Amino acid sequence: RTEAASRNTIVTICRSNDEATCAAGTWSNGWVIFEDRDGDGSVDAADGDVLIDVFRNNGDYTIKASDSKVRLSFNSQGFTTDAGNTLLTICEPDNEAVYARGLYVNRSGLVMKTRDGSDTDSVHDDPISTTGGDLTCP
Repeated sequence: RTEAASRNTIVTICRSNDEATCAAGTWSNGWVIFEDRDGDGSVDAADGDVLIDVFRNNGDYTIKASDSKVRLSFNSQGFTTDAGNTLLTICEPDNEAVYARGLYVNRSGLVMKTRDGSDTDSVHDDPISTTGGDLTCP
């Protein structure tokens, strides 16, 4: 979000298997962050897109999006260009829910970390759950 505002262009983060393009894999494989000059959600050097950063998940962490989203894009004002809210849940290799953490991205582009609410069970709450549930790991 900050990169989009400071670069005054659309910045997209998408899941990637090869550290160079958006791919059909999972967030658990890794992701790329890039200037998305034409706003099409894919890395195209011919369109002037610039790769900003890459991440490869070597730690066997599981990362999933609440709505099977393959990318998140932010415009130059910091708003998401996608409809709906998204929760990215990160689980450590043993998949114990007590260690699960989430990043919640709302439609306005605000990114928030999850936390344990008033139930004090040491498991972070799922902010988009309609039943007030906890984060879960596969």
